[in-house]
Amino acid sequence: MKNLITTTTALIFTLALFAQDQAIEFTYDATGNRTERHIIELKKDNPDNKSTGKSTEAGEAFAETLGESEIIIFPNPVKGELSIEITNQRQGQSATLEVFSLSGKSVVKKEKVKDKTKVDMSKLPPGTYILKIRLGKETSTWKVVKE
Repeated sequence: MKNLITTTTALIFTLALFAQDQAIEFTYDATGNRTERHIIELKKDNPDNKSTGKSTEAGEAFAETLGESEIIIFPNPVKGELSIEITNQRQGQSATLEVFSLSGKSVVKKEKVKDKTKVDMSKLPPGTYILKIRLGKETSTWKVVKE
């Protein structure tokens, strides 16, 4: 019995450790049926996509280099509005953002994101959300905590 408890505890700890770096993204058809499921990585080890943490007056800000552009989000955790800044965005380059709940449901979607954008998360329940920013053909994925 003691071995079973120890093995189960070790398994749960291992799964929790690795689960923090991944999230699941779902794709739905027009009628709301789930059609695809993808595992997405939340941490980027690619040298072209570097994430850094910075402190601001509003709280912790996080930046990631995506091609020639830099994406900065703050504050995280967020209570009301999440600010997103995209620097060096090329003229005519399309940028979109979408916020997903951990169950994969899209809760916020914005097309034609400008260099400075605010996302109102005040009406969402507290929890963890996945923010996906598409800049041209490249994608940046973030874990955002709503307090």
